Amino acid sequence: SEILNLIKVDNVDPQIQLKLLFNYGEVNSYSAYIKKRVMGFDNIELIEDFIPYNEFANFYDNISAFVNNSYRQFALGNIFLSLRSGVKVYLNPKNPTYSWLASVGFKVFPVMELKKDLTTMNITLKEPDRRDNAEKYKSLLESYSNCDFQKEAIQLLYNS
Repeated sequence: SEILNLIKVDNVDPQIQLKLLFNYGEVNSYSAYIKKRVMGFDNIELIEDFIPYNEFANFYDNISAFVNNSYRQFALGNIFLSLRSGVKVYLNPKNPTYSWLASVGFKVFPVMELKKDLTTMNITLKEPDRRDNAEKYKSLLESYSNCDFQKEAIQLLYNS
């Protein structure tokens, strides 16, 4: 809801197309509220159907930005696919993932910058940062086993 408030500003280019992944389980009052709010936006596509992984793995190849305003650490798969694909990633600074990614050198942005970036058409990551994030992603995959990664992620969760 906060992100919808950010993007509903008068000076955002109406050509910017937004995709809202929205297949998070059963319908409740909050999901009904969000669906109703989205109906007021001509440039938002609500994606409610599950996307098979083989298709979803390439979903971020044609996306400029990924936004997650959650304080909790989730959507790691989406975040990593975004970083791998050179997408500009906006996260809430209260989210432990934001701090961790920034501390290991990924170029990530606080959600508060989204409104300004939308009005200045700066929602695409610059090429050197795209390459750097992709290289850091590859290095991260090579340096951690799944077990090591899970242990570090769990430790970060308990220490935050």
